[in-house]
Amino acid sequence: MNEKQMRNIGKYVVGAVLCYLCFSFLGCSKDSYHFNDVAASVGDTTTLLGVYNTERGDSAYNSVFLHLSTNTQTTVLRTAWDLGLYSGADNKVIINHSTGATVIDAGKTDWLDNSLTVDQDSTRSPTNIATLLLNNSDGLTSAPLTAVDPVVGNSTTYLSGTVIKLGEVYILNRGTMTNLGKRKWMKIKVTAITNGYNVEYGALSDPVSNTVQVVKNASYNFNYISFSSSTVTVEPGSAYWDLEYTTTTYLNPADNTKPIGTTDFMMINFMGGVTAAQVNATSTLSYANCKLQDTAGVTFLGTRDIIGTNWRAIVPNSPSYININNNYFYMIKDKTGNIYKVSFAGGGSRGKPIIEYTLLNHITVIHPVR
Repeated sequence: MNEKQMRNIGKYVVGAVLCYLCFSFLGCSKDSYHFNDVAASVGDTTTLLGVYNTERGDSAYNSVFLHLSTNTQTTVLRTAWDLGLYSGADNKVIINHSTGATVIDAGKTDWLDNSLTVDQDSTRSPTNIATLLLNNSDGLTSAPLTAVDPVVGNSTTYLSGTVIKLGEVYILNRGTMTNLGKRKWMKIKVTAITNGYNVEYGALSDPVSNTVQVVKNASYNFNYISFSSSTVTVEPGSAYWDLEYTTTTYLNPADNTKPIGTTDFMMINFMGGVTAAQVNATSTLSYANCKLQDTAGVTFLGTRDIIGTNWRAIVPNSPSYININNNYFYMIKDKTGNIYKVSFAGGGSRGKPIIEYTLLNHITVIHPVR
């Protein structure tokens, strides 16, 4: 092969390489999408980190959010928030169930009205502002269920029963089921703005209000504020958690007419489309041998307390011992349709329970990857 022929071949080789590099660059540009099948986790065994520091397990400071399909848990101090503002089409406000917060309707619409009094109510005391300031006590001590947000039900009944109505002034006890002890009662008023909320708040003795405006972010069930630090992030995004381990306001088992602070509570993401079923463990159907076909005929419910405290037997005056109720295991269906079987039989301790879960099916989810 002579020198001229070698030069011609070299031109073709260089041209081919340049074409390849060009198409490679175009194929990797940021405007090109590749679609990958992202599989849900097949399951895991993990310890939920409810204990924040050195506190006793029966007063764990954290709420813990668990996302089954990514084996991810997120912890947040229960005292991190005061109000949750619903991000859906309706305008709804929730108070902090994890600290035992309660409210009293002040019967006013003007936040600056200093003649606030609390209507007489034979079902509870104290009944006036002076007594509230004097006692500054736990709002759950004598509160009726009408002083807290719903403690049972699904997303519809929960939203329809929230105690704070827009445009009204309320006296709010921030709750004492917390590491912060007694905190000042607050005066609050929430009104609607375009795609969001305007919140006025301050201590009862404050001459003027603090104001914060919150724009709805539909990626979350609720957008949260703290009277200590304005807007805060509490829950992960609505699609990124399935179970919450926390302390919460629940029914007093003595008469079911008053709320009570309840520890070791397992709550599903009932506002985010997660459903669950409680399964009676038998000699023929247990967590160990449960298969996908065993979900046939099972009724999945989207209620707040479908798990609740049923997963364990309460042992009075036991700050650390955790007594698992082996009569039940659970099936959890996430927002995507993945179904997990869930067991608490791993034990652990109060504030740090061990949860085991296994995927029973797989719903293909296609995510674009740039």
